[in-house]
Amino acid sequence: MRGSHHATMTASTAAGTHFLGGGAEGVAPGAGLVVNNSCGMGAAQDVRALAMAFRDPRIDVITTSGCAEPPGGARWSLSVDQTVGGQLLQRLETRYPKLYFNAVGNGGATERLTTAHGQALPDSIAIGGYVPAEAWKANLGVIPTRTQTLAPYSKFGPSSDGALKPELLGLTEILSAGDVGPESSENSPVFGPLPGYLISGGTSAAAPNAAGHAALLISAAKQSGIPHDSARVRMALFSTAKFLDGVEARQQGHGLIQVSKAWEALRKLSDFVPPTFKTYAPLRTKRSGERSAPNVGQGLYETEGWAPGTSGTREIVVVRTSGPRSPSKYQLRWHESANTSDEAFAPAFSSSYKEVSLALNEAVKIPVAIQVGASGSYSAILDLVDPTVGLTVHSVMCTVIVAEPLSARNRFMTTVTRRVPSPGNAFVFADVPSGTSLLRVRLEQYGGKNLHLQVNTPEGIAPREQEKAQWLPLSDGVNDYTFRKPLSGVWQFDVTQYEYAPGAVNAQPAREVPITV
Repeated sequence: MRGSHHATMTASTAAGTHFLGGGAEGVAPGAGLVVNNSCGMGAAQDVRALAMAFRDPRIDVITTSGCAEPPGGARWSLSVDQTVGGQLLQRLETRYPKLYFNAVGNGGATERLTTAHGQALPDSIAIGGYVPAEAWKANLGVIPTRTQTLAPYSKFGPSSDGALKPELLGLTEILSAGDVGPESSENSPVFGPLPGYLISGGTSAAAPNAAGHAALLISAAKQSGIPHDSARVRMALFSTAKFLDGVEARQQGHGLIQVSKAWEALRKLSDFVPPTFKTYAPLRTKRSGERSAPNVGQGLYETEGWAPGTSGTREIVVVRTSGPRSPSKYQLRWHESANTSDEAFAPAFSSSYKEVSLALNEAVKIPVAIQVGASGSYSAILDLVDPTVGLTVHSVMCTVIVAEPLSARNRFMTTVTRRVPSPGNAFVFADVPSGTSLLRVRLEQYGGKNLHLQVNTPEGIAPREQEKAQWLPLSDGVNDYTFRKPLSGVWQFDVTQYEYAPGAVNAQPAREVPITV
């Protein structure tokens, strides 16, 4: 696609095969896939393009890698039904049920997932960016400090209503097609400039990569004569994804797509009709009371009220909304991993229930026990597994943010030490009391490469001091920042290290950097 760098890249990652020895190979005859590249488009054109794709009966899979924001994009705390863009996309998904993959976005850990581009809609599948170790070595010239390394710019979940987002991971920073023209600076430092090729980037590449896997499943199902509706394909993908150790649940969702296992799962679902569910879970954020259903979300999500070493119990209400009237039993299963590789891991979430019985339209409460340690982010996925097929029919995200208190007891000061993986992220959360006139942050680091700081207020947006620069570069030594009249509540500070060595023929080992805040 000459003259369209972004469109060429996204289309090629959907059509590519044998990425790094993966199981996705061959072609997908009979599967209709549309790559909606909305970079450079206005909001109206973006929505119109999606409407055309949803309505077209030839299309099975839609994937969006976009930059434009549909009309009605608003503050992250709002519900789907409180934004125009969210309502439009929700109506399309309801009327024309198709597999809709959406790039989770490149805003990093501090930028919230909203309904603006559809990533947070219940029926869309949000895709985060995963970079294999081989790609870091060959294409970016570094050997990561951790075994599993996602793209540091890939947005974290959950959505603003606590829902499980992203659901899956797709590949990025891999070889893809590019414009035929001037040599691109994004070519591999190992292989050098290759006209017509480039190194893909962003979650814009991850979403069509995931959509290509879905197209393979649908094509195989059509040729085999088995059902391949969106509900079955979603269930097959979610149930068989590889949950990665050392990666927090709210960053990876179900994990990395395993297309061969997903195909076996889809075959098992030929005579199985996936049931539907609704979830009502506690929501406690700075603006959760402003939602259409105040303080209630699709997942358990609390950014306020937690201090280091505390515990508590919450209840998640689950309702089965389709299927037989008689009760159906489901096994409960947890997926949880710490965002670390060098500390002892103790699960923060558990339940006294091992299974649950759900009659049609009957609300059932599931108790969730929470035990947190040091300040930081804790998240886990609670799966409901149907024992007749051994696959996941419903999942609930649980997320708790634990902040460092600032109070008279500690003279309104705290010091936190973190290690920043390379590439990767490290977080500090601080609970700022009401009436604070000035918040001062001092961050000290030595030897880090390409380190940046992102700051988020309790409202989920950047403070006014950072409005013109989303990523603040960190220099060696002491970095001082001040925020005047800060909003009370939990502030998030994300230090991202995105080390790379363009031009390095031999990959160099990266190193974790200690920081003190």
